[in-house]
Amino acid sequence: MIGKHHKGALLTLVDRKSLYVHIVHLGPTRASSQTITCALDRLQMSHAYSVTFDNGKEFSEHKRITDAGIETYFADPYKSIQRARNENTNGLIRQYLPKSSSFDGVSNEQIEQIEFALNHRPRKTLGWYTPSEVMAGFYTVALAA
Repeated sequence: MIGKHHKGALLTLVDRKSLYVHIVHLGPTRASSQTITCALDRLQMSHAYSVTFDNGKEFSEHKRITDAGIETYFADPYKSIQRARNENTNGLIRQYLPKSSSFDGVSNEQIEQIEFALNHRPRKTLGWYTPSEVMAGFYTVALAA
């Protein structure tokens, strides 16, 4: 997600089954491939089967993920439907950070609050369980938040 006037950016990672969200504030310099891989490590990549990326240059280190035994896919340009969960989550984040806001002034504490709110929000598609509850049922390893 890009902020107003392309000021700052957020990386959003969404688990397809649990809808668990992890948000990384990338700041004005945008994403580096190192930032991306650190965020993926934080999400316990050993439990992932596949990752779908958009075509940003920040995902140039996708080989590292492939080497870990995880299938990587790239969405076709202008085919946001191929990343529907992520796009829907970006819409939920926009409830807290409207399009008119720059991400430069957003603190890590605010990002953590948004992440917490989304992960503890009951979802109809999960039978009114929260992503945190579903994630706890799927994995025995706790995620570092």
